[in-house]
Amino acid sequence: MFCQMAFTGAAFERLIKYRIADAFRPINSTIPFPPGTNSWLDGVLVTGVEFAQIENDRFVAVNELQSADGPVSPNSANYGFNAAALSMKLTTQVFFARDVDVAAAGLGQPPVFTEFIPGALLPVTVRISVNPDGVPIVQMDLDTAPLAGLNLPAPVLAGIVSAASATYPFDIGAQLKDTFPPGNTRVLNAGITVDNQGAIVLRFEFPGEVWQSAMAHANDWQKFFSPSFTANLGGADWCMDLDGGAVASQFAKMIDPNLKSKGFITFDSTGLLRLHRRRHPSRRRHKTRQSRQCLRRKRRPVRRIRQR
Repeated sequence: MFCQMAFTGAAFERLIKYRIADAFRPINSTIPFPPGTNSWLDGVLVTGVEFAQIENDRFVAVNELQSADGPVSPNSANYGFNAAALSMKLTTQVFFARDVDVAAAGLGQPPVFTEFIPGALLPVTVRISVNPDGVPIVQMDLDTAPLAGLNLPAPVLAGIVSAASATYPFDIGAQLKDTFPPGNTRVLNAGITVDNQGAIVLRFEFPGEVWQSAMAHANDWQKFFSPSFTANLGGADWCMDLDGGAVASQFAKMIDPNLKSKGFITFDSTGLLRLHRRRHPSRRRHKTRQSRQCLRRKRRPVRRIRQR
């Protein structure tokens, strides 16, 4: 059972810009920059982001629930997959205002000057892992080595590092607790990648109602990280794909606990919810063995949410 979120490169770039702008904190004192004068740090602005996939970034063992209340932990056979990571190169501008200009401006807007930082000098790697509580953890790691050649004051560099590096929980299971069947609030595995159309895709895997082997889970993840993977945005800025069978199962439980015995629910190709009534045994058509096998091979439909 899964939840998958996809964004166009432009949409995800906006999220990154907002996140870094929100995380940046100004310095409450002047700094000796440029040489021979003092300035206030007026702001940091990300003007562009270049995305790429980091293939085979690390090996990840498929997680399992050892019990209903137990922790999320790797499977005993250590089956796993080679996870990718997201590479971001930020084009950044840093704004300063000289203290003498600020004093002369009074209540007006003082003039500012800009220091440009090439995008290749601010590389950030994004990974998603899952903690023992089943909560995905998003990690943004800025490579600080290139910052040494920028000749910026230490407080400015510290502010850039603080804004571009972060580790925070993304508890999507809690948000979907009323959408998926009970017992699926914890995530087993999570990942982020860039598909072959340049979309940024996040995938979260839940225990589900149907057992699946660790090897099968590993194969699903390997396909997700493969160069041929495509998230079908269908022209939207972003979309969310949910396991249609799981959503239908929860919907049935919410409406009538006995509904599952009365019929089955699916989403059709247009996204409409359909309830199928079961035929009386005497009215059922005889199905050949071959047709029954074909029915078993049908994939579960997917519930899709789109936003332009």
